[in-house]
Amino acid sequence: MKPLRIIASSTIILLILIGVLFGHYFHRYHDSQAENIERAITEAQGQLDYIEREYYLLNERLVSSSRLLAENQSMYDYILQPSEEMKKVLEQVWASVAAGQKWYRSIRAIDLAGQEVIKVTYDRENDQASASTSYRNLSDKDFFGYVQSLHDNQFGTWQIEFEDPPLGMVDSPVRPVMKIMTPVSTLGKRVGYLVIDFDVSFLSDMVTYSPDPTLAADLISYTGYYVAGQKEHMLFGEVLPGRSHFNFATMNPTVWQKMTDSPRGYYFEDGTLSVFTFIGILPERALYAVIQMPPDELEGRAEQGLGDLVQEAIFVLMLLLIILLPIAFTLAYYYKRDMDGKLARAALNGMSAVLITDKNNKAILVNKEFSILTGYESSVVTDKDMLVRLLGKDSHAIIEAINSEVKTKKFWEGELLLYKYNGDSVSVITRIQPDYSPLGDLKYNIISFVDISERKQLEERLRALSELDDLTGLWNRRKFEQELGRAASIAERYKDKQPSCLALIDIDHFKRVNDDKGHDEGDRTIRVVGKILTDSLRTTDFVARIGGEEFALLMPHTTLDEAQHVLERILVAVADSQDIDVTISAGYTDMTGDKDRSYKWADIALYQSKENGRNRVSRCLSAQDYL
Repeated sequence: MKPLRIIASSTIILLILIGVLFGHYFHRYHDSQAENIERAITEAQGQLDYIEREYYLLNERLVSSSRLLAENQSMYDYILQPSEEMKKVLEQVWASVAAGQKWYRSIRAIDLAGQEVIKVTYDRENDQASASTSYRNLSDKDFFGYVQSLHDNQFGTWQIEFEDPPLGMVDSPVRPVMKIMTPVSTLGKRVGYLVIDFDVSFLSDMVTYSPDPTLAADLISYTGYYVAGQKEHMLFGEVLPGRSHFNFATMNPTVWQKMTDSPRGYYFEDGTLSVFTFIGILPERALYAVIQMPPDELEGRAEQGLGDLVQEAIFVLMLLLIILLPIAFTLAYYYKRDMDGKLARAALNGMSAVLITDKNNKAILVNKEFSILTGYESSVVTDKDMLVRLLGKDSHAIIEAINSEVKTKKFWEGELLLYKYNGDSVSVITRIQPDYSPLGDLKYNIISFVDISERKQLEERLRALSELDDLTGLWNRRKFEQELGRAASIAERYKDKQPSCLALIDIDHFKRVNDDKGHDEGDRTIRVVGKILTDSLRTTDFVARIGGEEFALLMPHTTLDEAQHVLERILVAVADSQDIDVTISAGYTDMTGDKDRSYKWADIALYQSKENGRNRVSRCLSAQDYL
């Protein structure tokens, strides 16, 4: 069987086994998800049972404590002897009860006209109960009419509402409270009413307590509004107009329908589990307790079981790979060897020049194109370090840099300049592709060369053309800017050791030449001046046309006096020329490390020559300030 067919068969078998393994654990994953939901339903129902049980216990305690307050001996003593001393005794009793049970907001005695006569408030934040000294008339409150309608010894409850802020403290924070109230009678005569405000938040916290935050319940009124729970920004929409849109019935219509159809159950919709039961959180006020678990909470509860499942799947997969990978690795190795051989033969028979070397860079094989490109025949290169010969005197540094990159990237590609057998040079794009053994040892390198000499020559010609002035053949302003920067760098580095000068030259009254003799004559004049400049300077000097009739000179290794002499000679040469009838003005300065400042000083010197009558040379020293 061919290696490729063996690898294909092994791959198919491996994929089938992985597919079977995936299907098995995928099925188990879904089973785990279903078990997680069932477990969540069971735990939620258990929490709701706890809430319902706590409700009944709380209901009994509220009624019992209210009855004890209403039938307290201190209350009757005060009614029979309404003195200040008896009032203080009753206030102390109420304060002790409020501080001990902590679910009160206030305990009030109201006379038949609705006027508060005794009031004790409890501040849970500071754990302090105190008697109030300010009293209100409550005859205009709706609950007062309700308490008047109660029979003697009858207890009644009032809807949840927000307590009134203390007198004079409009901005004081208030709490939702629920009132339990009863008439107070003695000797068969009604003398007033006892009104107790219970802290709804404290009571709901007692009833809905859960050590597991995912089992925190919301209490919903029979009209669908949130009464208690963790969603504090949604509570009491029935009382607060700004929260009226937070209605469970309108936000979860399908779940609400289920809740109204059955007093107990659950519903799973869009990944969210809702478990509910119908209870009464306070006397005569029926509510629903609802626990909702969104998808992220259900996933969080399933993480432990899912983690165990994933660990088991990974273990089985690793066991499978331990068995199959050595087989696949061996087959892949032989397949790669076969492919490497094919690739090497394809490279040797291709259009590129190819050199194959061993791990010591000794040549093993070359193709015909390599011999044509370099001039080295295959019989000459075998067992020779050809890169050293091809790269010339800098070969060791170049090879070291290439080897460093090959170790990191596992290949190298770039431009090289090769020296042929006859000494000529050739530019090539080179790619080095190493081949490694299964143990990571280098076996050989496949090095390909593509001749780009013509392209490089074209690039050089284009670069030169982009830097030459079309009219004069001199360097243009772009090239001048580059050379000026280089001259400034040299001046900065060597300072006084290598003096150099910058000169600007302008043809005097050049506009008259164009106006009187035409632009053709103007162009000829510029070419002649450029020729005089070139002939008058050294080969090491730099001359460029940087504007219409403006030229620039860079004179390295030249002092100010030497530059003055050169420029005066050029002025004489232009003025005495038989080919043109013009003069020139020049300004120059000594070069510094600041190229912009040097150019500015030379330009100022040129301006001075113009101002002083033209056909002259002026200079501005870099050490002086002309601005």
